[in-house]
Amino acid sequence: MAMPTDKGIIDEILSAMLDVLLAGLQTNVATGDFSRASIIQVGPRQVGPEGVDVMIHENDPDGDARFRHSLIPWKISRKNSEGKTDELTGTTLVGGGSQHKMYFCVEIEVFGNFITGANLTKPEVRAIASVVEGRAKSALRSAGHFIGTGALVRSSFGEYVVQGPIIESGQNDQEEGEAMILRRKFFLWYHVVEDYAIE
Repeated sequence: MAMPTDKGIIDEILSAMLDVLLAGLQTNVATGDFSRASIIQVGPRQVGPEGVDVMIHENDPDGDARFRHSLIPWKISRKNSEGKTDELTGTTLVGGGSQHKMYFCVEIEVFGNFITGANLTKPEVRAIASVVEGRAKSALRSAGHFIGTGALVRSSFGEYVVQGPIIESGQNDQEEGEAMILRRKFFLWYHVVEDYAIE
């Protein structure tokens, strides 16, 4: 028995995102910088705090339906036989292919009391979270739809990324009694299409 050599589009995107964020949040950040990420990984959420933790999830880990993979509808306008304009919409392309918004979440946790050598205030913890979020967004935007790979990100099954990332809203998640813990997450999606044949 052996692992398959085929690759799915979700894992290909997550792997490329991980490489981009490792470079942008660890490799390119000085070792003594309090905002340097301690851990960057594809979920699940951490069991124990490590300072600055960054996790990448498919969809929203909290289940918000707005940030789930979804079909992208197409719409075209054309003149009918009476000279009026008809609008046609659908989700299936000619030949049976489709196109999707593939959603991902980057979750940032800053545990101020676990950053080695730091004696931080609450505003400083908030500032660190803001810097990490800014670096993450900048790294992903700069990587473009190739996601830093230099080529189309594609699966073994004819799916590939053609656009993105489209970065959407962020959320702050700080619970009562967590003065020195700040959690932020933001969402993004990639436009993925499938190969399809015209016969």
